[in-house]
Amino acid sequence: MILHRLLACAALAIQSTVLWYFTDTQVFPITVVLLSLASFVIKQRFDLDRRFAFWGQVGLFLLFVVKYYAAPHEFDFAEQFVRTPFAFAVGQFLMTLQVIQFYFRYPDDRLPLSWPAFSVISLVCFGDLQANPMQMRFFQPAAVSLVVVNALLISVRREYWRSHERRSRWSQLVLTALVLAAVGGTGWGAATALRRHERDFDELIARFLAPERLSVQPGFSGRGRLGSVAKVKTTGENKIALRVYSDEEPGYLRGRAFDLIQNSNWSLGSSLRPLSASKTTPAGVKDAPAGLQTFVTDATTADQWIDYEIWPAAAQPAAIFAPLGTAVLQAPVDSVSIDLHNILHADELSQGIPFHVAVPENVAPGRLSEDERARLLRIPKELDPQITNLAGRLAKDEWTTAEKIAAVTHFFHENYQYQMGIRVPAGTDPLNYFLLERPPAHCEYFASGAAVLLRIAGVPCRYVTGFVAVEENRYGGYWVARNRDAHAWVEAYDDQLGWVIVEATPAAGVPVLQQTTQPKQFWEYLREAFLTLRIQLQQGYFRMALQSLVQSRGVMLILCGLLIYILVRLVRARKRTTKVRRTAADPQFRELQRLLGTMDKRLRKLQLFRLPGETLHQFADRIGQHGSNPPAADWYRDYAAVRYGGGYVSSELKRLKVSMPKIYNSGQRSNTQFSRQHDDSISR
Repeated sequence: MILHRLLACAALAIQSTVLWYFTDTQVFPITVVLLSLASFVIKQRFDLDRRFAFWGQVGLFLLFVVKYYAAPHEFDFAEQFVRTPFAFAVGQFLMTLQVIQFYFRYPDDRLPLSWPAFSVISLVCFGDLQANPMQMRFFQPAAVSLVVVNALLISVRREYWRSHERRSRWSQLVLTALVLAAVGGTGWGAATALRRHERDFDELIARFLAPERLSVQPGFSGRGRLGSVAKVKTTGENKIALRVYSDEEPGYLRGRAFDLIQNSNWSLGSSLRPLSASKTTPAGVKDAPAGLQTFVTDATTADQWIDYEIWPAAAQPAAIFAPLGTAVLQAPVDSVSIDLHNILHADELSQGIPFHVAVPENVAPGRLSEDERARLLRIPKELDPQITNLAGRLAKDEWTTAEKIAAVTHFFHENYQYQMGIRVPAGTDPLNYFLLERPPAHCEYFASGAAVLLRIAGVPCRYVTGFVAVEENRYGGYWVARNRDAHAWVEAYDDQLGWVIVEATPAAGVPVLQQTTQPKQFWEYLREAFLTLRIQLQQGYFRMALQSLVQSRGVMLILCGLLIYILVRLVRARKRTTKVRRTAADPQFRELQRLLGTMDKRLRKLQLFRLPGETLHQFADRIGQHGSNPPAADWYRDYAAVRYGGGYVSSELKRLKVSMPKIYNSGQRSNTQFSRQHDDSISR
């Protein structure tokens, strides 16, 4: 059945091409195609019983599930649909299963009918993404081609032609062509219609199956629209966004800072300036690791520095999250920009690649220029006059900046409730509504309201978004910030203290430590270690990957465990081999083996076959059940009794040897009936 297998190879080639086109993955698709073609050269086929095959498939599926959780393929947000990484892992599992079936033994070397079904499901899994027009023009012909190839694959099966013997060959060909045309046209039309209404289907399905995919990481972009951080918090809230290695709790990590607010949207009113790499490292700061450039944001001298090693998650936007007061950045980039609020920007920063920052301790505060102070005191024009009166009442009896900050935060803590999300009436300014009606809201509204009230009271301040890292992973020795720890707060300038963090959100909305079980911590530690290693290898950071592998205690522990497991298995295998050799050295045992081989060979001439995995007693029962050769059944039972009875007696060996010719002669009369029954069982 060469044509049958050629068509199967063509179907695998279509799936591999789609996988390569959508993911730029080359090794896996090429390996799949080469292994399928190798089945024409490698004639060896393996016999597996149904139970072993079933559990083997289950085990293979679990391996791909573990691979998905440990190192999923990363897609851009614009590409992802409903569980796209998991769908691609399932598709790869099905392709692997198809390749394995090339090396199973089947009647007439024909692949089972489940094979085309696996290929169709695999292609459906690979199509589970937001395809652009060019990808859609590629995927539609690929899908139709796979349907046609699978239809031909089924049609060339011998059962198909046998079941249609009465029809003429021309009628069969015409019928096949019509079916293929109908299937191809229907599939093409359905795909086109689905493409036209893609957005509607996306929103409908994702709203029920994966609501978290409706949002992205907008709170750390160039604009800070109210509600954007809330979307980050609810986008897979337990997913790790940042890992931070430091001796003390990192706390607030700034991602973006904004100084202008208009129509309840924050923006950055100043431009970025380039920051050149420094050839020297400030005293007290560790030298940059190999491959990292040093950038000094402020020529500050300090006796003590706090060092942070920050690892953004693979899916995290390439932004530099750092504590307030960061003066040194060490990152694998050649150019860095900095804005007025000391927020660092690096377009070359790769996702999942770490960077280092250093913050000086006990440094005297700098001074704001008049232009900076004026910028940080601007009030939105659309602000309701009642809010100005409210700020005046709050700061009426307060003289210092610290007292004004305390009065504003106390106002929010005592008069508001925290709630994720807020409903603003149509046609109403969100910030005016929040400050005057006092509805429950989340951190962005509290931070924006506090910034406006402080500015009216004469306190320069800015609106900041980022993460709050307060959770510690004790296995990995690092701090964790998850998506739920995304937050918005205010940084106010005090002439006596410098920049201070203002937390106006009620306690219920401030990220706090949530206990994580130790098994989950250990699993997350291993998963992040493997993800980090994979990303570093993909992006060419081989030295960094080797260093991470050596420093990862969990990975080294697993490798040591695997090494111990392999050594134990080798020792056991050697013991079994020694025992088998000792048994094989027994001349009576060798005689038994020879008798069994001779008997099997004689019965095969009569079309009596022992099936793979079938015991001697099972074979004897099958022979006796069909009545094809009762003496042969008795012989195999006697042989089993001698072989596994605990000792070999010469008289029994002689009896088995003498009875073989009698069985051979008596078996010739019933071989035809048993051969037919055997063929039927194989076909089933």
